[in-house]
Amino acid sequence: MASLIAAVPQLPIRAYKRVEAPGLDGLRWRVWLSANDNHVPLIVDLCGTQATISGLPETELDSRLAAALQRLAEGRLRGDLPVIDQVLRWNSPVILRAEHFG
Repeated sequence: MASLIAAVPQLPIRAYKRVEAPGLDGLRWRVWLSANDNHVPLIVDLCGTQATISGLPETELDSRLAAALQRLAEGRLRGDLPVIDQVLRWNSPVILRAEHFG
């Protein structure tokens, strides 16, 4: 018997890199998603207050970024539409919160 609950699509994260953002109180990453032969860039922010609330050092936040983005996606992505099409409709920058890193 097939499950009635569709699996949450995975974000096709190819790579990510911390970037400087003058004037931003917090952390910013550029994330590249793979879409066929194209690489779709996202800007992702975590404000300083949320970084502090997480209780994690910057290096740990950086290493947990992919999982944090996937947690965010779980509440937004539908299984019946292409992932990249959905992500391109997200606000930029994508804003993460401390609970996404938990």
